[in-house]
Order: sequence, then C-alpha cells, then structure tokens
Amino acid sequence: MTNTSIGFESYPLSPIQRGMLFHHLEDPRSGVDIEQLVIQLPETVDVPRLHSAWQWLVGRHDALRAQFVWDNVDQPQQVILPTLSVPFVVKDARGLDQSRHSAELATFLEVDRTRGFDMGHAPLLRLTLFQWNKASFTLVWTFHHALVDGRSYIHLLREVFDAYQELEKGEIAERPAPLAFREHIYWLQKQNFTAAESFWKYQLQGFTSPTPLVVDGLPDNPKSEFRHGEAWRYVDCQTTRTLRKIAETHDLTMNSIVMGAWAILLHRYSGEEDIVFGATRACRKSSIPGADGIVGTLINTVPIR
Repeated sequence: MTNTSIGFESYPLSPIQRGMLFHHLEDPRSGVDIEQLVIQLPETVDVPRLHSAWQWLVGRHDALRAQFVWDNVDQPQQVILPTLSVPFVVKDARGLDQSRHSAELATFLEVDRTRGFDMGHAPLLRLTLFQWNKASFTLVWTFHHALVDGRSYIHLLREVFDAYQELEKGEIAERPAPLAFREHIYWLQKQNFTAAESFWKYQLQGFTSPTPLVVDGLPDNPKSEFRHGEAWRYVDCQTTRTLRKIAETHDLTMNSIVMGAWAILLHRYSGEEDIVFGATRACRKSSIPGADGIVGTLINTVPIR
C-alpha cells in the first residue's frame, strides 16, 4: 500500500502504535516507550564490522526504517524509507576507572532515554558502543517501541550477530526474505471491529469507572520534573519455587499468578470488588501464518476483569 502524497511505501498504524504516538505527542521527552537493550560484549570488537552488520539488519527489515506521519492525512501512517543510515557512536571509556563503569552507563541511559526520538523523522533507533578496555565493550541499542516489540528482540539480535560473524569471512550469507510487518497491518484491516466492539462491551458491562489506586501520604508536587519511577523487589528462590508449584498444581502460568496478585493488590488499595486492568498480549498466534517471525510491533493491550 503506497500513499502517493507521502512518496514512499506507507500503511496505517497498529492499535498499540497509535497509543504510542499519542504518548509521544503528549510529552516527547518523557522517556515513555523508549527501549534500551544493554548488551555486554566481553571480547575484542571489530567496530566497523559490527556497524556494517547493523546496517545490513536495518536494510533487511522494513519496520526498522519507519517514520510516522500524522498531519494532513486521513489517519496516521508509518512511512518506510528505502534506505537508512544507522547512527553508531563509539564512546572511548578506557581511561575511566573500572569502579565508575556502572555509574557512567547508568547516567548515559537516563539521559539517552529522555532524549527520545522525533517520531516524524527516521531513524528511530541508535547504537552506542562503550569501550571499557581492549576486550570489554557494552553496546546500547536504543529504539522507539513503535518499531518492534519484545518478540522481535531476540530474533534481531541473533541475526545481527550472525551477520557480524559472517562478515569476518567476507560477506553475509543469503537468507530468505523476511515476512514484512505490513502483512500484519493488512490482516488487521480485514478484521471485524464491530464484532470486537460488541464482545468487549459485553465483557465490560456494568463496569463504569477506572479502578482507583488509592495511596495515602504521597507528596503532591505538580511542578516535579519526574512523573514515573521504578521500584524493585527481588523474590527469593524458595518463594519462586513455591509459586511455580502452585501454578503447576492448578494448571496456571506464572503470568496468571502475577496477574492474580496484582488484582488482589488493586482490590486492597481501592476497596473495589470489580477490578479491571490492562495486560499486554503478543498477538502473534492470532495473526497471519508465520507471524512469529515478523519483525514489528504486533502486541496489544487488552482489559483483564
């Protein structure tokens, strides 16, 4: 599907991509939907060869060459550029004391995330390679989540490092062309959304307001720069084994256990008996044949009641 007003191949956004575009327009520098994969490389790295492998990867998968258009069009479009130069920056940190490596990387990740991307201009990805010493590197792959989802990460990393190894021998081996992300979009456009709307209205009938998360004692500071945060709590091995046993006994997944715990927490904080929250699904088994191998953003968030 080509939009002649844009000039390149283009097609509409998936539902989750529309949500990510909304987040971007609301606050482009919030860091929301900015993904950072940190890859430790305890070896000597051939920097030009690694850069070439990433350049090949981006040329191979159309979803990685996307930019987004939302003004003066009937509906937002993702435009696929025919070629793209991959931003690749090398940071020489060999003079930095080893005790400062973690802090240096953490500072970079924080700044890099809030730097974000302009979704209207590709590329929506960049690579930063830290060299700590002769045989110790850290590669940071930063990209907008609207390009690819979590099921794509491992596939892409396997391909790029396979290509890196092959380039040592001279050239990258021929591979079958990948199934393009646009095929999933075409499949989406054929779906009966009227029936889907009726289904969800039935599932959510009687539920009229969002589940509140009532927390006392939080400071009210509307001028604060930060509106998001992270809290970490590690579950020990014994507790994990117990939870796995409970899941197996009741023919559940660990994900079901976690969602049940979250529902109980929301009930206790809100006092509500009827709880609804969102859960992200991979949405690959329900798409076209071969969707497991598609590089793109196929995920969607659905309500769990």
